[in-house]
Parts: sequence; structure tokens; C-alpha cells
Amino acid sequence: MKPILIVFIVLSLTGCFSVNVKDTNEIKTETTKTYDEHQEVWYLESPDVLVFGEFFSGISYNYYLQGWSKTGYFHSSETIIQLHVEVNLGNWAYIDSAYSYGESFHLNKIDSEVSCGGEGACYVTEEVGIILTPKKLEEMSKKATMDIKLGGSANSIVVEIPGTYIRGFIAAFK
Repeated sequence: MKPILIVFIVLSLTGCFSVNVKDTNEIKTETTKTYDEHQEVWYLESPDVLVFGEFFSGISYNYYLQGWSKTGYFHSSETIIQLHVEVNLGNWAYIDSAYSYGESFHLNKIDSEVSCGGEGACYVTEEVGIILTPKKLEEMSKKATMDIKLGGSANSIVVEIPGTYIRGFIAAFK
């Protein structure tokens, strides 16, 4: 009973239950849209979602979408989209690639760190950004899930994002 209670508390504190990724309207509402008058750019950020692997595997990832647009419209030629992913695989994966069904995507390495708690438990986190065109994101939004494999020399993980989540983010642009 104790492990279940601890997992519930951890999930509650991480915001895992804060948004329903299958509710397009909720994602649209929870996506923030701000204007930077100095750069003259609209910035959008969808809610952060945490996904756990198998129970006690130590594997997890969280993701959110970011968008920058001079016009504030999704289909603008100046719109840039980034899928921001933070991965915890228990050990270094050395993530250096992003693929989806044979297509390669530009990957930006953002950060990596090791965090250690009590009793010698350490967590390795690798943070990356995957650049997507508005056209590609819209194409992926029509599927049940957008699957992107993040690969490295030591490990890999498939990140799954519901199409409803993506459609909510796209709707926040309009």
C-alpha cells in the first residue's frame, strides 16, 4: 500500500494529472500565448506532460510544444515549432537523433544533468528540442499519436504524443 500512496503523491506533485491530453479544448485553453514586443514575436507553450514507463523502471519523459511566430498564425512561413522533451532513462543514452517512421528531424541538445538523492539513487536527465515545421506537425496531428524515436549511442526511447494534444496546441495559434 505504501508504494502506491507514494507514487500517487509524486504524480500529484509533478502535475501529471493537471491536463487531460485527450481533450483538445483543454490543451488549447492551457496553452499560453504571449507577445514579446522587443522581439516582435508571439510565443506559445503547451502544458507540460509527464509520462512514466513501467512501474519502478525509473524510465520517464516529459514533453511540451513551443511555437514562435511573427504573425501569431500557425501557417505563417515564419512560424517555428519545437517539441521539447526531457528524458530519464536511468543511465546516459547520449541522445543525438530524432526519427519518426524513416524521417529524420533536426535535434537541439538543450541540457543534461545527474541528480542524486538519498541512499545513492541518481537520475540522469537528457533534454532535447526537436524542430518541426507547421506542416509536419499538422500532418502528425491527424494520427492517433505522434511517435518520435529519440536515439543515442547507449539507449533510445519512443516518445508518444496524442494527436488530440497536438491539435489543441495548433488551435491555440488561431
